[in-house]
Order: sequence, then C-alpha cells, then structure tokens
Amino acid sequence: MGLFSRKRDAQGLYTGDAPVSAPGVDGAAPGAYQGVMWGADSEGSFQTPPGPGSPSYSAGPSMPLSTDPPTPPGMTPFSTGPVRQPEPAPQAAPGAGGLDPASIAEIQQVLGQSRQAPIAVGGLDPATAARIQAALAAGPRKRRGGLLVLIILVAILVPAGFAVYKAVSAATSLTADAKARTSPDGVAGRHVGATPLGQPVSIRTKDAAYDVTVFGAASQPGDAWGYARAGSDPVLVVDAQISRTDAGTDPVEFTGWNWSVVGTGGKRVAGDIITNYRPDLAGPRLVGGETARGFVTFATSVTSTSLTVAGEVYGVGLATWQLNATTPKPVAGVVGEGAQAEISRPGFTVTVGKAEVVPDGDARLGHHPTSGQFLVLPVDFTPNDGTAGHLGNVDREAFVFVPDGAPSMFPASGGVNDVFSFVSIDAAAAESGHLAFDTKATSGTLQLRDGADRPIITWAIDAS
Repeated sequence: MGLFSRKRDAQGLYTGDAPVSAPGVDGAAPGAYQGVMWGADSEGSFQTPPGPGSPSYSAGPSMPLSTDPPTPPGMTPFSTGPVRQPEPAPQAAPGAGGLDPASIAEIQQVLGQSRQAPIAVGGLDPATAARIQAALAAGPRKRRGGLLVLIILVAILVPAGFAVYKAVSAATSLTADAKARTSPDGVAGRHVGATPLGQPVSIRTKDAAYDVTVFGAASQPGDAWGYARAGSDPVLVVDAQISRTDAGTDPVEFTGWNWSVVGTGGKRVAGDIITNYRPDLAGPRLVGGETARGFVTFATSVTSTSLTVAGEVYGVGLATWQLNATTPKPVAGVVGEGAQAEISRPGFTVTVGKAEVVPDGDARLGHHPTSGQFLVLPVDFTPNDGTAGHLGNVDREAFVFVPDGAPSMFPASGGVNDVFSFVSIDAAAAESGHLAFDTKATSGTLQLRDGADRPIITWAIDAS
C-alpha cells in the first residue's frame, strides 16, 4: 500500500485519491468526495443539473452558514458560536496629543524627563516637539519605534553640534596679542591702509604672528641669472622681509601664495611658490624669533600696482603696499670692489681686481699669445647673505672685453695659469679665478652678460 489509494465506486467511476490522513484510505470513499452525480441514470438517460430558475435548484448539497464543516475523526470540533467581531482600538488619553500614556512615558524616558508633561520640554525646541507629536498622533503604533530613534538622534546631534562649534571657536580664537592687533573693521592682525615702504607692519595669520617689511620692487625683463633668455616674459620682483614675532616653536611656512598683486586688467596675480631669484622668499619656514629676507616674484608686466599679504592664498588682505617698480639697469662696477647686478639679479657679487699684462715668455703662460701678451684680470665671486644651495654657474664667455677703439673679444681658453673655463658657485663658499685676453690693448671695458646677452655689470679697465 502506498501513501495514496485509488478507489472506484460501484459504477466503476474514479472517486479520487484519498489522503493518507483522511478517512476512507483503503476503505469506502471519503464523504468529502461524495456528492450528487449528474450524468446517465439507470435507464441510460443523462440528467441535466438544475439551473437557478429550476424548482429543485436549492435542493442541491449546501452547507448553512451557521453550521460548522464536518470534523475529521480524531480532531477537536470547530466552535459553533457567533463570529467574533474585531475589538475597537483603544482611545487616546485626553490631553496627550493623540498618544496613549504608555507612549508618552516611553518618549519621556528617552528625553530624560521626570514628570508627566508634553514632550516639548525634552531638550527640543517647541516647533520640533510639535512636529514629532503630530507625526506620532497621525501614524500607527508600529511606526513609533522609528520616530523614537529620530528623537534620540536629534537629542544627541544637537548638543554634539554645539560642542563641535565651541571646539572650533576655541581653536581659532585670537590670543590677547592678536586682539591687540585687530583693525577697526574687525579682521584680526589686519593693518588698514597702505604701509610705507621700508616700515614694518604687524600681521597675524591663523598660525603665527609676523612683522612684514617691503623695501621695494623691480620689473625684471626676464628670469634670474642662469635662466635668463632672450624674449622671456617680464617678472615683477619684490624685495621683502618677514620676522616671526610669536613664541611658537613649530615651523610655519609662509609661501609665495600668501602674496598677491593686481595685474593687468585688474586680475589678481599670486606670488610664485618657486622662483630662481636668490635669496627667495617663496616659502620660508620660521619659528618664533626667526627672520628671512628675499625676493617674492610675480608673473606680470605691471610696474605700478598694489601688493597685498594675506594669511592664505587670495585670503583677506592683512596689509597692503603701493608699488612703483624700478627698471633694472647695468651696474657700473669699481675695480677692487664687489658689484651686485640688478638685471637678472645673480645671488652673488663679483669683484674684478687690477688688470696685469703678462708678456710672452712668462713662466705662467701655457702657450704663446698671438698678440705677444695676455691681459689678465683676477675675479672673485662671493655668495650674497641669506642665500642657500647652488647659485648657478659662470662661464668664462659670460665676460666680454671691449678694448678702446677695437672689437669686443672673449677670454682665451687656457694660456695662463689659473684661468677658468667656468665657475660653479655655491652659497657655502666664495670662488675665484682669472680671465686672460689675448690683446695688445691695456684699457677698455669689461662686461658681465646674462643668458639673454645683456650687459649686467661693467668695469673700466686700465692696466697702465
């Protein structure tokens, strides 16, 4: 015997498979499968089921609504009592804004209240409390858990927001020194009005306090020594000094971006953060008490402009200066004295000593001069104060001698002991060497030229 048993009635009709748990398994067909059979009668005629208009239509099998269905053996009979109607929802307590007392107690517990009162006192503003009450009164009970979470988040985030605000305010608050420097318009450390050149002005950024002095500006025809080329764009070079006046021990960088000028068309131009002019003031890192002086450069051709220093790039101006840039010119050097070029502004000074005529046959000569003698000049290169690192190279052909009434010439290669082909100059030490010119002339003009072939320093030479 399997789980199901196939049964047929006396007429051979299939009466269905009886479930194993239902009566009639391997026995009589279950009553659940028995009913009026419409079809052929004993005489071979088919009976038609009665329709709704037939007198016997209501005589078919039916089950009154008030009676329970038949109960299978071994099971508890169904109740025959009346159908239970749904209970009405409990009414909210008066004055509770539509909330039952249990919900009010739960919300008060979340908000930390200790008395029976509307939730507007739970640390929330009245408007917020009113919105929460309305939402709780309108929504079903099952949504109150989410709203309770919302109340908790508001109660936590509002005090946390005030705490963050106070912490930021404390971190950025001004010291007594900074407050003393506050300008009439309320900007800390700001100096109102243009500052005279050469006069220090006190400013304060968010990190440090400074005295800033601007000495002047020059409109250079191009880049600095070693990088100058013909056709270069003009550069505005500002000579300035920064002294950190607070007692901080952590280095603070003051970059070229802290400076700006008004360029052509009124567009503001920030200072360069990398410049070839030495010493540079593009990004000194200072601790309290330290001072740095150097050049701040701007990629602009303007010569008359307003210079501004701020605590950050394009920030609120803390001090301003009116600039009228000078135009650099060749410097007339004096023999025996150091000379500082203005054009391309090398980071070193050059000193040319007294010229000497060395005739052919002198023990110092390396080869015979075509003219019968060499005009020899000693040259010294001294790093400028405040410079650091490599300051560039000087090739011997950067010097040109122009004899009186004769064409210019370059120094000879070799010919005399201690002549140089080029000199590499570093801020750590001075360098020296000799220039030798194969000429009968004993007087004329010596020139030092930059990479754009511009004379930047000249000396009058006389070996007589």
